[in-house]
Amino acid sequence: SICIFFSHDWMHLSYQGHALVASLIRDLVADIGIVPNPTVSPWKYHDSCVNWLETGNVPFLYNNQAFVEQFDERGKYALTFPPSDNANESGNDGTITLLNQFDTPANLYVTYMTTGPPPTLYPKVQVTILPTKEQPQKSFYFVT
Repeated sequence: SICIFFSHDWMHLSYQGHALVASLIRDLVADIGIVPNPTVSPWKYHDSCVNWLETGNVPFLYNNQAFVEQFDERGKYALTFPPSDNANESGNDGTITLLNQFDTPANLYVTYMTTGPPPTLYPKVQVTILPTKEQPQKSFYFVT
C-alpha cells in the first residue's frame, strides 16, 4: 500500500518514503551520472511561488474579514474566511486576488489542504480566472 510512504498528515514522507526517494535518486545518478561544471541557461519564462503555510505571510490581497491563523504547534498557518451575511452554501465567503505580474500569460498552479474521505473539514473552493484579451473567463471548483 502507498500509505507506508507518507506520514500521518499525508503531506510529508515517512521514513520508508524518504528511503524510496533516496533509492530512486541514487539509481538515476548511477544511470545518468553527474555532469561536471554544468551550465544553466537563462530561464526564458517568469515564475512566482507563494505559500503561506510555513510563514503566515500572505503577500497578496484578500478580503478584510479574512485572517491568518496558526493552526498547529509546528507553526503551520492558514488563511481563514469567517462566515458572513452573504456567504455561499459552505457558510464562508471570501476572495483572494492574484495579479499576473508578467507581460505574458502565465499558468496558475494551486495547492490546498484537504482531508478525506468525505465528509471534509474544508469547504468547496471556487477559483475564477478573470477574462483577458486572449482568454475568456474560467471557473472551476476544488472539492477539498
